[in-house]
Amino acid sequence: MSKLLVFIVLQLRLIYTSNVQLSSWAGDSSARLRRVAVGGGGTWGVDKNDVIYYRDGGQWKVYPGRLRDISVGGSEIWGVNSGMYIYKRSLDSGWSQVPGRLIQVSVSNNNNVWGVNSANSIYRFTGSTWQRIAGSLNVVAVGSSGVWGVNRNNDIYYRTGTYGDANTAGTQWEKIDGRLKWISVGQNIVFGVNANDDIYYRYGITSANPKGTKWVRVGGKLSQVDVHGSTVWGSNSAQNIYSLHISCQGEPSLSTWEPFGTKIKKVSVGGLGVYGITDDDNIYTWQSGSTVWTKVPGSLIDISVGKLEIWGVNRKYQIFRKVGTQGSWTLFPGSLKQVSVSENNNVWGVNSGDAIYRRVGSSWQNVAGRLKCVSVGKAGVWGVNSADNIYYRIGTHGDTNTPGTTWQNVAGKLKWISSGDNIVFGVNRYDHIYYRTGITAANPIGTHWVRVGGALRYIDTYDGAVWGANAQLNSFRLSITRSPGRQRAERWTHQTPAPKFKRVSTGGAGVWGIDTQNKVHYRSGNVWVNYPGALTDLSVGKSEIWGVNAQDQIWRKAGSGSWIRIPGLLRQISVSQNNRVWGVNAGGAIYRRVGNSWQNVAGRLTCVSVGQAGVWGVNSADNIYYRTGTYGDVNTAGTQWQNIPGKLIWISSGNNFVVGVNRQHYIYYRAGISAANPIGTHWVRVGGLLSQIDTDNNNVWGVNRNNDAYSLTVSIKTDSQERLTGWVRENDPLNFKHISFGKAGAWAIGTDDSIYQRVANEWRLYGGKLKVISVGGTEIWGVNSADNIYKKSLTGGWVNVPGKLKQVSVSGLNRVWGVNSGDAIYRRVGNSWQNVGGRLKCVSVGQAGVWGVNRNDDIFYRLGTYGDVNSAGTSWQHIAGKLKWISSGRNYVIGVNSGDNIYYRAGISLSNPLGTRWIQIGGKLSQVDTDANNVWGVNSAFTPFTLTVSAPPQANEVICSTAGLIGSNNKWVSAQPNGNVEVNRGWYRTWEQFRWEFDTTGGVYIKSFHNRYLSAQPNGRLEWNRTWKRPWERFIIVRKGNKIALKGHHGKYVSNKNNHIVDCSATSIGNAQLFTVHPRNCLKAEIPVHSRWTAMHQAPDLKLVSVGKGGVMAIGTDDSIYARKNGNWEVVPGKLKVISVGGTVIWGVNSADNIYKKTLTGNWVQVAGKLKQISVSENNRVWGVNSGDNIYRWLGSSWQHIGGKLKCVSVGQAGVWGVNSGDNIYYRTGTWKKHCLGC
Repeated sequence: MSKLLVFIVLQLRLIYTSNVQLSSWAGDSSARLRRVAVGGGGTWGVDKNDVIYYRDGGQWKVYPGRLRDISVGGSEIWGVNSGMYIYKRSLDSGWSQVPGRLIQVSVSNNNNVWGVNSANSIYRFTGSTWQRIAGSLNVVAVGSSGVWGVNRNNDIYYRTGTYGDANTAGTQWEKIDGRLKWISVGQNIVFGVNANDDIYYRYGITSANPKGTKWVRVGGKLSQVDVHGSTVWGSNSAQNIYSLHISCQGEPSLSTWEPFGTKIKKVSVGGLGVYGITDDDNIYTWQSGSTVWTKVPGSLIDISVGKLEIWGVNRKYQIFRKVGTQGSWTLFPGSLKQVSVSENNNVWGVNSGDAIYRRVGSSWQNVAGRLKCVSVGKAGVWGVNSADNIYYRIGTHGDTNTPGTTWQNVAGKLKWISSGDNIVFGVNRYDHIYYRTGITAANPIGTHWVRVGGALRYIDTYDGAVWGANAQLNSFRLSITRSPGRQRAERWTHQTPAPKFKRVSTGGAGVWGIDTQNKVHYRSGNVWVNYPGALTDLSVGKSEIWGVNAQDQIWRKAGSGSWIRIPGLLRQISVSQNNRVWGVNAGGAIYRRVGNSWQNVAGRLTCVSVGQAGVWGVNSADNIYYRTGTYGDVNTAGTQWQNIPGKLIWISSGNNFVVGVNRQHYIYYRAGISAANPIGTHWVRVGGLLSQIDTDNNNVWGVNRNNDAYSLTVSIKTDSQERLTGWVRENDPLNFKHISFGKAGAWAIGTDDSIYQRVANEWRLYGGKLKVISVGGTEIWGVNSADNIYKKSLTGGWVNVPGKLKQVSVSGLNRVWGVNSGDAIYRRVGNSWQNVGGRLKCVSVGQAGVWGVNRNDDIFYRLGTYGDVNSAGTSWQHIAGKLKWISSGRNYVIGVNSGDNIYYRAGISLSNPLGTRWIQIGGKLSQVDTDANNVWGVNSAFTPFTLTVSAPPQANEVICSTAGLIGSNNKWVSAQPNGNVEVNRGWYRTWEQFRWEFDTTGGVYIKSFHNRYLSAQPNGRLEWNRTWKRPWERFIIVRKGNKIALKGHHGKYVSNKNNHIVDCSATSIGNAQLFTVHPRNCLKAEIPVHSRWTAMHQAPDLKLVSVGKGGVMAIGTDDSIYARKNGNWEVVPGKLKVISVGGTVIWGVNSADNIYKKTLTGNWVQVAGKLKQISVSENNRVWGVNSGDNIYRWLGSSWQHIGGKLKCVSVGQAGVWGVNSGDNIYYRTGTWKKHCLGC
């Protein structure tokens, strides 16, 4: 009996909306403009001299007048000049001045006008006057998508209620994610550029969602942009002008769920209807017009429905097929755990070992790769593997009867996938639903994944319908419809329309390429010309072009001749400038052309390249190889394959250099190649991202992941080393793998073990080879690739030091520690090495002591080594955290973990050498080094970085200049005139008051009323008898909760004896060694340590939370107010955008910047004034900032203006702090209230 239950099905309609495609760039060199504007009134612009231009018949013509800014509406043109005066004109009249002054103006197609003045105040034109709009913007833009703007911090805002180019002031500014410096509003689209001149458009704008959904970056660089209708114009930093055209295509979008319905664990939909499987393997069908599921004979664990056939597998992994809806199940030979059939009845599947098969006639053909789920449909063959990685089978788009060529990894993670009609659906491990948008024949992998509401465990799609089942075995259906709607911009295209390439090659016979439809093109001047033929790979030699097609057939073209078929089968091919030909077949076997036949060369590669630098290749594991003996483009098979460090997926052999790309599309070239050293020295990363690359002697061509073609030239420097001119930044830094900084300067190790010294802001090559270097005060130490140890003075040469180490560290006082290849630890003592117990892979010595990490990335500190002392320490103390590299600095330690994240250890002091916590620093580095105030490091691309560290505050636990001590007997410590130290007073008077004088390293000197310093004698006696500050008078404070202990120079602790005598003889800390500081607020407050964040389940959607003595209150995303009571959130009457909880009063501001306050039990009362943000302390001190970032404090009945500008302010016991629009942090001097422990 099946578990057929009543169910609810939700139906989601998939709407296809218009997808903006940007046509070719149209460059125009007839004028150079700083601003360009387009609208119903035509295309206008102004140049750097404020000259006005009008575009007439494809030409720019000078127009009378001078303007600094210009904007074009439907029938009016508006502008402002350098004097900030405002002008407008209609299409058939001249300029007329408009009252007022602005620095920027915008007019829409409905001739609605907005602008901003020099104070960034916002105005809209009402027909005769300017209406002031609350807020502050640098740039404002008005159009069909409403009013948008950016402020001086490049924050983006949309004006609520202005969508549709309505003649309204709107209601409020809503902040939009992202940052832009310029913005322009079009029809259901907004364009803008950021501070880096990168171009973005806002996707998903509709009347229902006028703010859109996300920013999408498009190629190119512009400093200003303007959009109107289907046209976009812009100018770049060189004042070159560009335009493009917007056209529309279908793009999937989602609307609403609708009910539908049984308990189904897997569901499939096809031409024969909908079939599902229950959790007990029973089969059901839902046919068109049905209202219930109908049971079908059989038992399956997986099912797939095609146009004429249904396929499935049972628990024994047997394969069954059913033809039509009335036929019976037929057992087929083979074993599969999952099967998929398309509308054209192409069948693919995977077995229990994740091997992939496709049905060819009456047998199964194995397809290379491993997948746990495969799906075939009009969008091609897609699958996911056991790691939830997603793959598309190249060459299968369109539901063709082909095995395709290779698996292409597609970004994202899914556990199940289904291929539909130019759309792919899938679900991830969290049952989130996604579809792949942008799939076309030209771009079969699509553009990006779009999240769909709901949660499903399995999903299937066919001909406008999508079905799925969730974890509760409820089945769901949605349908796909098409309608016009939203616009979406894909990318900026080049001035000359270019094909979309997947391969490009350059040689003596020119530049040739293959587009995404396997069509062949060659470069004629600056234009791509189609050439007869269809190939999947191509290579250009000096006078010949070789290629292979989708059937792996080999073709050759010589000179002006036609393609000639060459016997054999190859998957990839390469020809050199001497017309040497190498290739690999579908199995990775390697061949070279010898006369009229193919010679097999030992080995396996996925890509091979032959050129003047010899024969190079990469295998399926991305390992790189050079064929020994082939340098110079000679006619030889070479001798053997030599592995070269690095990972690449594609490679090309050039003239004394080799270029390649890795799986992340990063581009590298091999430097140092010569006849004497044909394998070169190291890889150098160059800017840009490419998926395939090719080079001849002096040119490099490549294609990116968007199938756009790029080229650059290679220049030869005087040192005969090639340098890529197009992609390498000017003053590009050297490539370092290790860097060190100390009093003796900055030194570094290159990727080839060369040594560099930093001199006058330049890296200069220094003699020798090392793999690790460390810089101390007056010495530099290092080890080479053979683990030999070397050192040098500032002026001397390298001297070999006996011993073997793999890593070494030297401090500012020239203390030297190191580890050998077995991770044994050593320190330098005189002229020998002392073994220190333990095992570390990296050790560092500095003012913060000796620190290290082991092979598990566990972190250790060597007790007793703080202060860069000449000591082996006592034992290793494990420190929480994980690092792969560490460096000891001045009262801090810095390191990097296995993910190249950077951390420093805070709170390190003499009294607490272990520190308190790790704090992450922004950025990524693979190795780091520090001295007192400088940090240097290198990243995974071997690029060096540096930062300066401000001196950390000393850990002075006593924060008052005068304070007393209470002993464990609750008596005050007293300084007698005769120098005795007693703890026998019940009062706090002058003899019980001491001055606390700290040095720069955390030591303290305690001075009595009689002007004598407390001194610890070697025999343990304490006396107030010294007028100087020397080692015996120096104490270290050891913090123990709310009390302290004092450690003397001789290593003993001050003790409170039962006979009221105080001495310095204890070797450990107990109750008698602990003292209370008075006043209690003179002891620094301890920093609270939080274990973890606790989630507030079943909470409303909150955007702001405030906590104080008055409780916990919050603001919802709709400005609703909530109070936390008895573990629940309760609604409080009113609407606020910001709230702050004080001791007995709560303050807040609403969306209109009106200010309100209330007592804990009272109602809201409005307070005079306007603020955008407010803060109240536990003592009910109130500070705030207004929309102009002006700062105010509440005096009880009025607001006092405070100098400065902040966007956010906060007041509390730690004083008044704030941040400005540049995110700089400020503290208000004199506002700090000393923390009090226990009072």
